[in-house]
Amino acid sequence: MEGLSDFWSTYSALIFTVGVNGLLALSIWLTLACGLLSLANAAFMGIGAYVAALLTLKLGWPFAAALGTGALAPAVVALAIGVPTLRLSGVYLAMATLAFGEVTRVIVLNLEITGGPEGLNGIPLATEWWHIAAILAVVVYGLARLRRSRVGRAFEAIKEDEVAARLMGIDVDRHKLFAFVLGAVIAGLAGGLNAHYTFFISPQEYGFENAVDLLTMAVLGGISTLIGPLVGATLLTLLPELLRFLHDYRSAVNGVILVLVVLFLPTGIWDPRRIRAWWGRKDLPPSPLPEGGGDGGSSLRDSMLKTAPDSGSDGDSLRSRPFVEPAATMLAISKVGKSFGGLRVLEDVSFDVPSRNIFGLIGPNGAGKTTVFNIVTGLLPPTLGSITFQGRDLSGTAPHLITRLGIARTFQNIRIFKQMTLLENVMVGMHHLIAYGPLALLFATPACRSAERRARARALELLSWLKLEHKANMLADNLSYGDQRKLEFARALATEPKLLLLDEPVAGMNAAEKTVLMEEIRNIRDRGYGVFVIEHDMRFVMGLCDRIAVLNFGRIIAEGSPDEIRNNPDVIEAYLGREDEAEGGPP
Repeated sequence: MEGLSDFWSTYSALIFTVGVNGLLALSIWLTLACGLLSLANAAFMGIGAYVAALLTLKLGWPFAAALGTGALAPAVVALAIGVPTLRLSGVYLAMATLAFGEVTRVIVLNLEITGGPEGLNGIPLATEWWHIAAILAVVVYGLARLRRSRVGRAFEAIKEDEVAARLMGIDVDRHKLFAFVLGAVIAGLAGGLNAHYTFFISPQEYGFENAVDLLTMAVLGGISTLIGPLVGATLLTLLPELLRFLHDYRSAVNGVILVLVVLFLPTGIWDPRRIRAWWGRKDLPPSPLPEGGGDGGSSLRDSMLKTAPDSGSDGDSLRSRPFVEPAATMLAISKVGKSFGGLRVLEDVSFDVPSRNIFGLIGPNGAGKTTVFNIVTGLLPPTLGSITFQGRDLSGTAPHLITRLGIARTFQNIRIFKQMTLLENVMVGMHHLIAYGPLALLFATPACRSAERRARARALELLSWLKLEHKANMLADNLSYGDQRKLEFARALATEPKLLLLDEPVAGMNAAEKTVLMEEIRNIRDRGYGVFVIEHDMRFVMGLCDRIAVLNFGRIIAEGSPDEIRNNPDVIEAYLGREDEAEGGPP
């Protein structure tokens, strides 16, 4: 026992520092998890430290109340600066948050109540070892629960592709702000704990050098798991003790470490996939399909095609929905124009996409077809004209809200989440259909577990329908081009759309796959869903579509049945080609 006592008295401060740095590294992990390169967490730590310390030192508050308020203060600041700042990304966000940190440090330097450059001394000793252990355990548990939830999947989707995430019904801006604010709370907690352990704090502790240290911890350990930031925090806390002779060059050493990790270990030291590869382990096999389709029903065709979309906007569960006779026109595009500066891409485009119809839009490359899809899904605002969906004007509606209204799409250039499994990709599409609150998530209530089980079962049904269920736990990046197309189609269907927009859906598929997909699209149409297709494979379009519109140089030049389009002289000249031209004759 005497040896243990000596060890604790010698190394307790170092162990405590490891715990505090672990909290700070996890706060950075939160922002990195959704693709935000923020350097504000050192400043948030300082705000939490000064607020908590002043409350106990000047006002005599109890430690618990001061610590809680110290965590709340940076959250309020993060909310205030996050709304405008998080519109930036990459290096611009890093510069903005770094500037915020420097402004915070200068303000603290010039305030009398904070002790100015001399710092704040005489802070009550209130932090015990079990405080940091308990808070670290709660934070790790909470983040682990979050990472396996709909929010964690949304974070990963946002990090990989913001545009695709928006069109899966994810409110990207709200999730970014949530990660930013929650990271500030954790950093504020770390600051309050540290202040009441060290007796003394000063502005120099929360400047640029500390911000870089925190980022290095997270990147060094790796952000693919929660263990990574803790590993990085431990290493960078112990390393200065081992390299005391390089103390004056600490920033340079950390910078070199960061560069080496980015170059040679881009996923960090703790990467489970690389560790499994080193030990010769293969990826885990996919989970088996539940008997009879599990909670989601029997088969995709039974569970999905026997029901049609209702008129609700949010769809807060995965339950089957009763068939509702749809209106005559589902999507109405009226006199839409789109210009980029002096370039006019669309001009006076008007057509209706009927319910229970497969509507095709064809035209030469550069005619503006994908621009139409981008306007319908809210990625681009129209310069002129209007778009209504089931009688509702979509002007100014955010992409994620348009998805929740019942419009889903695939992309001409595949945009799947490559570092997520197939199962996770499809479950991201159900984001707005899975409903449970933060307390249900934290305590893993039956409602939370049930919602996740039903989402998983529905995702497996969709993958089974497209014959991908045996690859459910495979990373999407390892799929062939044709299977990536199928996965994107499954993910779009997972949103439970009323109108499905398919941008060149059969690109990369063989003839047999095209025939199967054509039949399934017809089945979807027959149950009341609308389908809007852009495709260059004319045999597929003519054999599939009920009506077709032809776009040429941003204008609609023809609309009608496949036979009418096939025999329209304007279409033949503009797109299909005249017979004498095809044979090499004179124009």
